[in-house]
Amino acid sequence: MNKCLLSVLVSGLLALAVSAGPGAYAADGAKDPEERICIKIKDTGSHAPRRICKKRRQWEKIAEDAKKRSGSGG
Repeated sequence: MNKCLLSVLVSGLLALAVSAGPGAYAADGAKDPEERICIKIKDTGSHAPRRICKKRRQWEKIAEDAKKRSGSGG
């Protein structure tokens, strides 16, 4: 359950980061796959959020894998 919730949260935050504005894109309009994106996740039972940083291509792979898992009935 926690992994599913995390993947939904990551997908939503990635969508927000991608649509952040002109500063988030390269000069030619393409998204930089090497751009570092950090998100804060509050774990159950903890008051302090945890910061997770990954490259854009890694977040996209996580979102893609989550989409595949949710589509497979699992």
